[in-house]
Amino acid sequence: GYRLAGGDVLAINEFVELAQDTYRANYPDTPIFTQDVRELTGEIILNKIGLKKGELDILDGSPPCSSFSIAGAKEKMWGEVKKYSDTEQRTDDLFFEFSRILNDIQPKVFVCENVAGITQGASKDLLGSDQLNMFGGEENTIYHSLVNCGYNVRYKILNAKDYGVPQNRARTIFIGVRKDIKVDIT
Repeated sequence: GYRLAGGDVLAINEFVELAQDTYRANYPDTPIFTQDVRELTGEIILNKIGLKKGELDILDGSPPCSSFSIAGAKEKMWGEVKKYSDTEQRTDDLFFEFSRILNDIQPKVFVCENVAGITQGASKDLLGSDQLNMFGGEENTIYHSLVNCGYNVRYKILNAKDYGVPQNRARTIFIGVRKDIKVDIT
């Protein structure tokens, strides 16, 4: 999508080997960080793409949705390593890994997405919101881990069918703008 809109994809992180192969076949000139995101740092990324902290325009990261999908086990498997594609990984904590990388890189804007199920049930408690923080104690939520990196953050469920895509695909879209950039993201 970024390429179709005229953007440059400077690098990606993908640790599933078959997905790496597919990406390489389609975009052979884009560097791929093949390690688990837990082993990656913002410094490693910035060094590879030749930018300094705060210079990147957009960081896009969409942690796997299996931990939040209403079709899956959801919170029953949180904290456990489980089968993911052709490997095994814990996936319910990857938004916090994204926040760590976000804090290291400090792009002007970030975008990420996940299933609509992240806003329901026990997932909603892990997600958090600006309203929940009125009573305190929400600093360990996904929302607040993003805000605490220095961003104004909004999230909303959007459905692809409302944007010309021929499928009913509801997704929670997160957008964050660094607080020193005075843009309202209503």
